[in-house]
Amino acid sequence: LTAGALAGATSCVALYPLELARSRLTTTGSYNGILDCLRKIKQAEGVKGLYTGLKPSVMGILPEAAIAYGCFDLLKQGYARMAGIPEKEVGAMPAMVCGMISAFTGQLVAYPLEVLARRMQVGGAVQKSAGVIPFAARIVRQEGLGSLYCGIVPASVKVLPMAAISFATYEMVSTLLGSQAEAMDPEKVDTEQEVPEDDSKLSSTAHPARLVAACARETGVERSSNPPCAV
Repeated sequence: LTAGALAGATSCVALYPLELARSRLTTTGSYNGILDCLRKIKQAEGVKGLYTGLKPSVMGILPEAAIAYGCFDLLKQGYARMAGIPEKEVGAMPAMVCGMISAFTGQLVAYPLEVLARRMQVGGAVQKSAGVIPFAARIVRQEGLGSLYCGIVPASVKVLPMAAISFATYEMVSTLLGSQAEAMDPEKVDTEQEVPEDDSKLSSTAHPARLVAACARETGVERSSNPPCAV
């Protein structure tokens, strides 16, 4: 849970100016591309303007990523126990279903914060100055609680197949790399190369008496008789 939350928060902070530019570009036609959008935002609102709405975005991505990855692991472990197989042998299809359920659960919890972040991104400094909690309270008061889930259907249409492909690919690549790591394990290779001594398949440098005995056992001839093979 912690690893998933921190990973999501790190990517959110690092790429947030691009997310902001995407929101502005899709809602207004006053920009000529991403670079022009970022430059004009910086000129009008300063460097801090590039991170307008960052707080609700991070507040949303923390539980969303934690729930998505944590729920995925729990669902995968549960499926492995029910199927009676090791967790590493869970296939791509079960991983795909687990990933879709996990991603939808995480989005359901974090979506209101994403709505707040989008509106703050579009509104710019005016919305940012209101603060996250007063801004959320004003939306609920004016538009109702359901407005915080406005657009969740198209968002789910995007998230579900994306999660299915992502988690299924992750599971296949993880299984492949794990198999290659086991095949290249020096201890396992050394163990496989240690062949137990077998008198019936002795090399040409073995003791003559032992070789004669081995040939006799293979042909059913007693040691006291003439061996069918020469030493």
